[in-house]
Amino acid sequence: MIGFINGRIVKVLDNGVLLDHNGMGFIIYTSMTSLASLSRTDEVTVYTYMYVREDQIELYGFASLEERDLFTKLISVSGVGPKGAINIMSNGSAETIKAAIVAGDESAIKATGVGKKTVQKVILELKDKLIKEGVNADLTFDSDDDMASSAKSDAILALISLGYDRQSATKAVKKVNNAADMTTEDVLKEALKLII
Repeated sequence: MIGFINGRIVKVLDNGVLLDHNGMGFIIYTSMTSLASLSRTDEVTVYTYMYVREDQIELYGFASLEERDLFTKLISVSGVGPKGAINIMSNGSAETIKAAIVAGDESAIKATGVGKKTVQKVILELKDKLIKEGVNADLTFDSDDDMASSAKSDAILALISLGYDRQSATKAVKKVNNAADMTTEDVLKEALKLII
């Protein structure tokens, strides 16, 4: 098992990075959250998880050990593969995803390739484990505030990709007036003025 790799990012890919470690190139798949964090500097330490099946070996990488820990928890749930786990983790920081699981916030966990029943299974199987670890639900946004709307959700993801944490991004988007009637670009522009 490869625990981490230090190296230089040669290229940022759509779903990860090509990392040069002493002249050897590793393709490492990452969440959008980790990708945003890792792509800020050329020299990085990527915490890895090696996924091995009969016909493939893939490396999944994370900007922190906390993210890797969440990934291993997610793939322990029946029906959640590594790509599904990465897609869930692209919704925000590990801290925010854990809080969403504890809160039972399905909209904050749902992702491409992960159906409603699987999301419910993630909550059912991981909620108690995370509560025992001291995770609370305070970081999630109110579903009543219509944060699931496309423009708002996309604006939050855009802010996260710019390096802001999910909590600050969510607070800023909540403060935008008339956001329900605005495009993602409009919400993003206004949120950038308000972000703390």
